[in-house]
Amino acid sequence: GPAGEDVADGQRLYDAGATLRPSDLGLLKSVGLDAVPVYEPPTVAVIPTGEELVQSDPDPGEVIETNGLTVSRLVGRWGGDARYRDVVTDDEEALAAAIERDLDADIVVTTGGSSVGERDLIPEVVDGIGEVLVHGVALKPGHPVCLGRASGTPVLSLPGYPVACIVNAVQFLRPTQKRVAGTDPAPFPTRRARLDRKIASEPGTRTFARVRLSDESTESDGSTESDWSTESDGSPTASGTSDGPSTVATPTRASGSGVLSSVALADGWVVVPESVEGFDAGRVVDVELWEVTE
Repeated sequence: GPAGEDVADGQRLYDAGATLRPSDLGLLKSVGLDAVPVYEPPTVAVIPTGEELVQSDPDPGEVIETNGLTVSRLVGRWGGDARYRDVVTDDEEALAAAIERDLDADIVVTTGGSSVGERDLIPEVVDGIGEVLVHGVALKPGHPVCLGRASGTPVLSLPGYPVACIVNAVQFLRPTQKRVAGTDPAPFPTRRARLDRKIASEPGTRTFARVRLSDESTESDGSTESDWSTESDGSPTASGTSDGPSTVATPTRASGSGVLSSVALADGWVVVPESVEGFDAGRVVDVELWEVTE
């Protein structure tokens, strides 16, 4: 085609930190750029810890390792290269050696050991080879996360409970990994929905409630009337659906940080802020679709 039909002379194509898709590579080549400077994908070492963990065929008292696998796949989805390590036992010397071995990575992540068990070893180990910056945050599930660094490398210690581990990975590992890669994490897409059951939460704690979405055009009794009200924080609620969202959000589990199926069967989660004591049934909420975003 004629010059300037696709890209104007002097036009900025991409800002620093943009993620290049296959179509972007085609566009760059079409304007004569065979190579452009990029950030290398961050390398993230993922170290599962726990005496009771095995990769398969558990005996009584043993548990199949899933957190490290899940986190390593999330690292890949978010544009990083994961080193998925073998399980390390709950021994201070072994844990320290495992973390120090991977300090050449951009980020080190351990799963398990930040609160589970009679003795909490990971924060002690991190503090011994580096420094602990944060141990415990006002999140549920995911309170006992430990954030530190050693030799300049971020060290994130995620809880052993599977749901808490995933929440912490999304809230802390993803933004850390994105910033190491020279970009900011994109906001999650959301979908408006009406809760069909109450979500309980504790004041002062941000709660991530897993929900499953379904479509519902009318109430089960055929009613199409809608009675809107406003919560104290200004957000709407609706007892009907004719003027509100036709999507219904059903909590997959009211509480619990260890039930992995509550995430696997969910479409997203509702974030209940620390200033609120739960959401009542009928409330219109934004559901974060966290699994569809890189």
